[in-house]
Amino acid sequence: MANLTLDTVTRQAQRNGVTFDLTTREYRLLEFLMRSAGRICGRMAILEKVWDYDFDPGTNLVDVYIKRFA
Repeated sequence: MANLTLDTVTRQAQRNGVTFDLTTREYRLLEFLMRSAGRICGRMAILEKVWDYDFDPGTNLVDVYIKRFA
């Protein structure tokens, strides 16, 4: 993930010396994506792993969180 690091104890991300405090959901999403690097992550897999239960497949919840990282 280039120069992005994720501290699993403090649940903070860091890039180029800048530390980002993450919400619980943001942390879980970023951790899931970093652990899945190089693999395609489908929307349903993200919803199940990050939100721990099934959502309406038409929801834009994943899009909203992904755009926050962009």
